[in-house]
Parts: sequence; structure tokens; C-alpha cells
Amino acid sequence: MLPSSFLFKPISLVLLLLIAGTYFMWTGVSSMVFTTKAKAWPTVQGTVHAKNVWKRSGRGDSGDYIPTMRYYYELNGTPYSAQRIRHDSMSAGTKDEALKMIAAYSVGMPTTVHYDAHNPSDAVLQVGNLSDGLTKFGIGVGLFIAGLLMGRPVWNDFYSKPYYDTSESAF
Repeated sequence: MLPSSFLFKPISLVLLLLIAGTYFMWTGVSSMVFTTKAKAWPTVQGTVHAKNVWKRSGRGDSGDYIPTMRYYYELNGTPYSAQRIRHDSMSAGTKDEALKMIAAYSVGMPTTVHYDAHNPSDAVLQVGNLSDGLTKFGIGVGLFIAGLLMGRPVWNDFYSKPYYDTSESAF
């Protein structure tokens, strides 16, 4: 745990903004790359085997609710199963919201499965769209630029202070 004095220094805010900006830019680019690749993936008919919602954390009614699904598909006589709905994680604030995310799927229902031709066990039901990744990337750029702008006076202040006393009275 960091000392409380560190948390109130401007440099900690600058570092937090730079790290958060880098994280959002990375996840945005990763999402856009995956979406671009997955849109070119072949599809096959699969069957929904199970769906559920589980609670990740929190007390009482608060917390993240995660919709989950398991589906099966077959390629060239080889059976596969997967559970990833889309590339990025899905969560909701309430159980009802999470159930709405998977309401279009019912157990036993045939569904379209997008799979990686080079690794057929890697599959998703929803490819997603580029705007989600672009939004994350934009947020990351904004946070990173804010960190750079806020960091300039912090760095200038840091480098303007002498490391030792140069006054004649110190000798």
C-alpha cells in the first residue's frame, strides 16, 4: 500500500492518467484488431447448450452480473464447445440486465458461431463492432494527453529544484 502522502502528490495523478490512458488505448486497439479478424472468420451452425448469469462481487444487490453461455458446434466431424459470447467481457449492474444480454439465445436453439479457421476451438457468437474499440482508444488518448498536460508543470517543478544547497552559507 502506498503511503497517504504519495496519493496527494500531483505526480501520482499524472502517473495514474498515463497508465490508465495506456491501458485504454491498448484494449481499444486489441478490440479493433480482434473485431477486424473475427469479421473475416468463417461461420458454422452451433447449438446453445446452457446459459446462466453469475454474480462476480458486491454485497446485496450490488455487483457485477456476468452472462455466460456454453455452445457446441462441429467442423469436419470434430465436435467443439466454447463459451465466449464476444471478445471483450460482458457484465451488467443487475441480474435482469445480464439476462437481457443473452435473451436472444435459448437452450437448444441453433445459432451462428464465428470460429478461427487456424484455431477452430477459438470462437465467438457476437463479433462486435469497431466503434467499441475506437471509443476505448479515444478515451485512452484523452487520458494520456491529460496526463501529459498535467505532467509538464510537475516535471518542470521537479527538475527546477536543486539536489543540494549551493548557497555560500552552506560551506
